[in-house]
Amino acid sequence: MPHGVEPTISFDEESLAELDPQARLRFEHRGQWVAWSPGFDRILAHGDDREAVKAEARAAGMDRPILEWIPVSLAKSAGSGA
Repeated sequence: MPHGVEPTISFDEESLAELDPQARLRFEHRGQWVAWSPGFDRILAHGDDREAVKAEARAAGMDRPILEWIPVSLAKSAGSGA
């Protein structure tokens, strides 16, 4: 695969429904920064810009947001059973 090209990943609705909630959130926000709630059960903010996501999470009341970059390849492995 050429450098800098992200693979195309697709799941049908049935396959997405079979993912656990956290894996589904990761799949839906692949290729983005996310700010997680303390229990990692919901996303407080997401987007392409780390600092903007951090600021949005802080505005939502999280003094020290938990930030994570969700790469496309991680989302694929979470849904593929690999």
